[in-house]
Amino acid sequence: MSMFHSHNIPLPNVSQLAHTDKAYAACAPDLREFYTYTPELAAFHEVIDTKKTAYNDKTRAILCQTLRRQYQNIANNTHALQCIDTLTDSQTFTVCTAHQPLLFTGAFYFIYKIAAAIKLAKELTQAYPEHNFIPIYWIGSEDHDFEELNHCYIFNKKITWDDAQGGAVGNYKTDTLPQVVEHLKAILGTSPEYEPIIANISRAYLGQSNFARATFEFVNDIFQHTNLLILDQNDEHLKQICLPIFVDDLLQNNSFRLVNETAQRLTQKGYKIQAAPRPINLFYLLPQQRQRFIFENGQYKILNTDIVIEKNEIETFVQQHIAQISPNVILRPLMQETVLPNVAYLGGGGEIAYWLERKTQFNYYQIPQPVLVRRPSVLFIDKNTSEKLQKHSFGLESWFENVDIIIKQFLSQTHSQDMSLTAEKEQIKTIYTQILAQHSRIAPALSNTVQGQIATVSNLLTTLAEKMQRELKRSEAENVQQISRLKDKLFPNQNLQERNDNFIPLYAKFGYQLIDFLIDNFQPLNPQFHIFSEL
Repeated sequence: MSMFHSHNIPLPNVSQLAHTDKAYAACAPDLREFYTYTPELAAFHEVIDTKKTAYNDKTRAILCQTLRRQYQNIANNTHALQCIDTLTDSQTFTVCTAHQPLLFTGAFYFIYKIAAAIKLAKELTQAYPEHNFIPIYWIGSEDHDFEELNHCYIFNKKITWDDAQGGAVGNYKTDTLPQVVEHLKAILGTSPEYEPIIANISRAYLGQSNFARATFEFVNDIFQHTNLLILDQNDEHLKQICLPIFVDDLLQNNSFRLVNETAQRLTQKGYKIQAAPRPINLFYLLPQQRQRFIFENGQYKILNTDIVIEKNEIETFVQQHIAQISPNVILRPLMQETVLPNVAYLGGGGEIAYWLERKTQFNYYQIPQPVLVRRPSVLFIDKNTSEKLQKHSFGLESWFENVDIIIKQFLSQTHSQDMSLTAEKEQIKTIYTQILAQHSRIAPALSNTVQGQIATVSNLLTTLAEKMQRELKRSEAENVQQISRLKDKLFPNQNLQERNDNFIPLYAKFGYQLIDFLIDNFQPLNPQFHIFSEL
């Protein structure tokens, strides 16, 4: 698709990104001890060999059976079923990305993660032709933070799904979604270009019984022309594979100890902790509830219930109720890497940060850690906005600055005079200093008085400069307002666009071509902040 001009910014140069995120992208030496493999193509020789040894045929068979079962009653599943057949081969590995289901896929980064996983799988297939690589989207459907995922922004208008069902979000029934779909239709309007995407959304979100299945259907529709597979983690057969990890977490609290030790080392190096472990990192699923396990007074209990399990009965309890055992964010990566023949994980900066806390945890359980690949970031600029930006002479990277800095840059370019009066302040200081030097013998005690006079005049000039700036802004009010509007357009709600805007308007315009464009332009092992400007 030649309809976009591409401009790339190195991730470490983007001020909006977190310190850990930029450090990992820059391959900071002080982070190297916290991950197993460098994110480069050559590292996959060892990763593949290690995973091949650790992963067994029984687990692969369970995985493929689960995938076939989950793809039943999913429209347009023929190509996916063929990919599952490929996955039965012991020479086939996965490239994974994961996220909880989001309303209509939430913000744009959801799509970027999946597109990057598809691209990396392609690159690995080319580099290692003796193997196959399948991208997979892992649905974290057991998350219970409904407020995090029940909304999206389209044309900067918020669409919210209000529902009080409770429990794992993937289990939320879709009965209350018709009114949300109607709200979406009202925002999109009656343009024919939106009809196909509305039809797909209606089939997925109104035709499936719960939110996880609706997400499964919708994501499959978007990526059906690729070799993406989708897997819902809330499956008792997958959890059964991970039973030893779950039992160990209950009895020994090893993840709590190991992750905390690593987190302490990261903190000592100046990095913030992304996900703090609990002594027990498991929940228990009940109808419209997801409650934590705790150990108290020699017994296991499930919070806010009457369920109490004796210590010597806990392993049997987990075995008998494995479908209801739900790992939190501390154990989910272990489950993922146990279940999948996975060689790489694609994630955002926050995800990479919590994976960096897990190396010793993975080593303890003898589970190979995948290559951690930071997904690309993107800013899309529509044609109208792109034309407005071209009227200003400063570059695209300048728009990542605070809006006040951008306005000052514009005013300084428009009016060559130094509106801060810096030179004048220096001149005044020089004059007073010369007076003091010439008359120091006559009045040596006046030094403090002169310094005070310098400070007073400097403050007066600062006040004058601020008034001049305000007057200049008034004279350039139209341009200043346009800059503010452009900043809001590029960074809606003072967020990166990818963390705010939904993909539907752009997808309605370009369809599958948009997905192909992203896949073609992403370089997952050299992640950039892409700015795509419509021509």
